[in-house]
Amino acid sequence: MIKLLCRRKSAMSFLAAGLALLVMMAGDARASGGTGEYDLDWPVRGERLAYHSCGCADDCWVAELRRGRALRARLRCDCEKLYFWRPGGGSEQLVGEECSATNHADKPTAIRQYLQRLLVAGRAGAKK
Repeated sequence: MIKLLCRRKSAMSFLAAGLALLVMMAGDARASGGTGEYDLDWPVRGERLAYHSCGCADDCWVAELRRGRALRARLRCDCEKLYFWRPGGGSEQLVGEECSATNHADKPTAIRQYLQRLLVAGRAGAKK
């Protein structure tokens, strides 16, 4: 009976260790591939600025501005360069040779401010 209990404890310990290893591996895989989407502060009611990382130690990211389901604008960094897109603006535009303007300690604020400047500049260009 004691041998059976010891075997059972040993099997349970082995299963618990295996499960812990799988959980750790899944967390590492998710961290290396980016993060889930979350909202950044955005001052316009009814619009949502959503952010997610896609790798490069959080130097690859995408921020999308949405009104309902409609995509209003996208600002993204591909680990090196900064790109901007908005409907009616044609293809994606290179707006920065490097992402250092946004990739620093206060990234959420920097992204919001950069996107606001691009949207204002786009409205001013459309009025001419």
